[in-house]
Amino acid sequence: MGAFLKGYSAEKKYTPAASRMPSRSPVLSAASSLVASLDVSEATKQLRKEKTTIVQCARGALYYLRDIKDSEAVCEPLDGGDESTHTLASLWQVTGYDSDEDGLARDPRVTNIKRQRTSAGSSCSALILQPSSALTAAIDKEPTAAERMLRKAFPLVSPHGTAHLEKALRELEKYELVCQGDDYADPECLATNSEALQYARANAVVKGLTWSISASLASRGRGRTLERLKAEPFLGESNARKVLDIVETGTCGRTLSRFQRGEAPLDSSGSRRVHAHRSELGATRRMTGAPAKLELASVLCLSAIRAGELVDDTRDPIRSIAELRARPDRLASLGGGVRLQHSLAVHEDLQEPVPADDAIAMLRTVQEAVRALSIPHANGWHAEFVGGGRTRGFAGHDVDLLLSHAEEMASFLDGNGQPVFVINLLLEELVRRGRVLPKTEAYHNKKTARYRHETPRPYLSDLHMANETSKGYENLHHDHHDKFFGIWRSARTSKLHRIDIVVCSHPEELPFARLGWTGTRTLNRMMRLRAIELGLYLGAHSITARGSQTPGSTTTQVVVEARPGRTPVTVTLQKLEPLPFEYVRSEEAILRVLACGTDDFINLVEPTNRNA
Repeated sequence: MGAFLKGYSAEKKYTPAASRMPSRSPVLSAASSLVASLDVSEATKQLRKEKTTIVQCARGALYYLRDIKDSEAVCEPLDGGDESTHTLASLWQVTGYDSDEDGLARDPRVTNIKRQRTSAGSSCSALILQPSSALTAAIDKEPTAAERMLRKAFPLVSPHGTAHLEKALRELEKYELVCQGDDYADPECLATNSEALQYARANAVVKGLTWSISASLASRGRGRTLERLKAEPFLGESNARKVLDIVETGTCGRTLSRFQRGEAPLDSSGSRRVHAHRSELGATRRMTGAPAKLELASVLCLSAIRAGELVDDTRDPIRSIAELRARPDRLASLGGGVRLQHSLAVHEDLQEPVPADDAIAMLRTVQEAVRALSIPHANGWHAEFVGGGRTRGFAGHDVDLLLSHAEEMASFLDGNGQPVFVINLLLEELVRRGRVLPKTEAYHNKKTARYRHETPRPYLSDLHMANETSKGYENLHHDHHDKFFGIWRSARTSKLHRIDIVVCSHPEELPFARLGWTGTRTLNRMMRLRAIELGLYLGAHSITARGSQTPGSTTTQVVVEARPGRTPVTVTLQKLEPLPFEYVRSEEAILRVLACGTDDFINLVEPTNRNA
């Protein structure tokens, strides 16, 4: 299936990221502002406090300072290796060390790129700056956590053997979600599920590590390995300790093992977390019974909140799918109707991975069906895999497809000026063929946007964009592409599979639809957080200015091009003004905008590096 996916990719092929990135070596110039004479007294104090000090030897290599003995220092190479002894007089202290990943020093060329990030304002839509003005006006800021994460690659299989650790972190995230509900899903407490978010980010950190936790534990011990983990973005001491516990013991006694037993987890102080987060706001969701809640919430059409209510019911609890099947009265009381009844009946089938042959047949059938419709330029419609089928190279328990056209929108106007939706016509045809189950029989959820034909498009300048939270919880909320979520019957085996079909709203919005629907959810959140840091909103349709973060200014400067050897380009946007689509014609171009016109995020151009 992987070869087939490549054949259906609408993006151009890219050379491996490693061959395109600037070479990096843990060596700095002694004349650089990043180094200064080693203050032995201060370095000794830092060692006593178990703080990290990074030094540079005479030949330019970088080291962790581990001990000071008389006139000599014991040092450990930043990029791994045995400790060595150096005279104190031969060492310089690195005062501005700013690595992308622990173990790699910053390349001076990357510093130069960063210094092209801000520029003088202009009333013009696009401003081509002279290099001198761009560089002299810039400020070289420390990279944010989101920025550091987006420089990494997140392959499906880590080269450092972290599969068990990743599985445990995903399990912890799922337990938090089923006990507390997803972000803003609990009517008792409309808030971000911070604990689930932390585990999702921790899993992404582990995916993106350029060093082995197990090897570090063996060569450096727990203390130094903990120090390295804490230096990673988004990973505080508490979760870093949980990571080490799982690596060393296979579990975490405070959280994972307690969740698995159905008990409430312990917080960092050792107290039981009896209720869901934000209990001070009145939330009463219980943190017990997580395995039962997770089992019930895996049923299509049964939310985590409803599953929690079934398990926590003190008078008549339901703790398993088998118990729910045996209680038609309770099933009827849930109000899901035929959709929930059908989902429960075929639950096991829907949990099985979709075979490659079926996934390919689904894509081909959808593309053939849409091209057979009586619609304008029908032969121009194209179907491609997104979601896990694009990041992993194979389908999971569902198949995600994206439909797009180089010239046509997701709907067109009939003779009376009323919109006709391609997704509606397509679903009618697929139901007629017996491939998609109708809404009278099964889960069949369709969403269309009726104001696509207005000019300008209202959703590109939605007021909510200026007021989103810093954590970017909305993810794919405010997505106005037409969508269908339903059940597919295989023509080959008659087995049922879940299918999601997204129809790109406008041709020029395809890069945003492709980027957002490829995911992952965690990566989408990090990209949106990065956009917020730049005064922008990254949506499913465009990049839009949130409003200037500079006092007294009414515009936002967006650096579109700042790569070495190219003429810098900055675009000036008013509040809620979308970035012109001419600057974001591909996923790579969107990532470059988020990287302030550089190729800092080039690893993520390859979809198989997006398994965060």
